Amino acid sequence: MPDPSPNVPTVASGSVATEKKLDRRRIPRIGLVPPTKASDAGAALRRSVFVREYLANGNNATQAAIAAGFAERNAGTTGWKLLKRADVQALLQQERQRIESEAAITADFVLGRLKAESMTAESDAARVAALHLLAKHLGLFAPEQHNHQFVGTLFAQHGRDEGESED
Repeated sequence: MPDPSPNVPTVASGSVATEKKLDRRRIPRIGLVPPTKASDAGAALRRSVFVREYLANGNNATQAAIAAGFAERNAGTTGWKLLKRADVQALLQQERQRIESEAAITADFVLGRLKAESMTAESDAARVAALHLLAKHLGLFAPEQHNHQFVGTLFAQHGRDEGESED
């Protein structure tokens, strides 16, 4: 029997070795430890650091990946892949909401300040401007309506197209 080549694994069948290609998908990987909760926690921590850095540096995925401890050589690809992950997208959304809530600038805050300005501003113009913005927000002004048909009719009566000007 010929010597098996080193590239082709053989399987012993009984006492006689038979040359047979093995399906590599069925061979267990020896020496690799399946992911444990500790390694999952480490990966989750790196993803959360990535998210914080991504938002802090102006949405630069490469720099965020480097800051999170990923290899600098592949940081661009790693950052791009992380941004595609659903769990990272969820973390991004949560972190953005947290930042917005800490900023404490909400519609209620702005409306309250406009109300205070409309009552206590030293100049009449500031009071009127604040009241105008409040009324606009509350929908107290009817939306502007333009009657383009009337303008077209007016031009037609004078024998011109709408785009023509009077010379």
